[in-house]
Amino acid sequence: MSEPNRVPEPNQLPSTVSLDLIPSQMYGKAVRKIVLTVGVLTAIAMGLVFWAVNWWVALIVGVLVSGPTILSALSALRRSVTLSGTTVHAVRGVFTKKVDLANASTVELVVRPGRINMINLYVSDGKSAVTLPLALYSDGAGRELEILAIRGLADGLAASHLAAALAASTVLVNQLRAMARDASPNERPLYRATMQAAASKTISVTLTDEQVAALVNMG
Repeated sequence: MSEPNRVPEPNQLPSTVSLDLIPSQMYGKAVRKIVLTVGVLTAIAMGLVFWAVNWWVALIVGVLVSGPTILSALSALRRSVTLSGTTVHAVRGVFTKKVDLANASTVELVVRPGRINMINLYVSDGKSAVTLPLALYSDGAGRELEILAIRGLADGLAASHLAAALAASTVLVNQLRAMARDASPNERPLYRATMQAAASKTISVTLTDEQVAALVNMG
């Protein structure tokens, strides 16, 4: 769990806040190893095909064997989510999405149950939509968004007039308070939310208004 920290005031937030639950630096080295390994194996395969057939067939084999894997790996490296003011910027490879939290038309807390339970924030402003991982838990341990990221999301959602956005903002504020005092997992709204859906047999569970209200009342 996160170390005890003082919850920052809104005017203390930097202009741009990272919303990446798992920063690319944590898996970048592994991705580069995959690219290198695939590159070497592809070169060997191309050499054998070139020796047995000809160069253009070897080239086709190289593209078919390594192309998808390398492109997928490079796309993973160019993946980030940031918050500037109330606008979320999500970069996925060559694609970029922008969603304004203050103009949210749909806000949902969605849990993906399993051996590792993940809770996401789904937000749409009618033009675009993003799914933001908030936390993941397994056997009482887990990883949560940094305090600055949760503070920024809470403030952005609070700028909306949508009831669901205001409720989600309150849940995140309650999460901040729990993190600041280094509360146990059961005292953290995001963890409690995943436990509500842990027994579900479905791929994802969207929390009902009643379930969100229970998380709001935790504060």
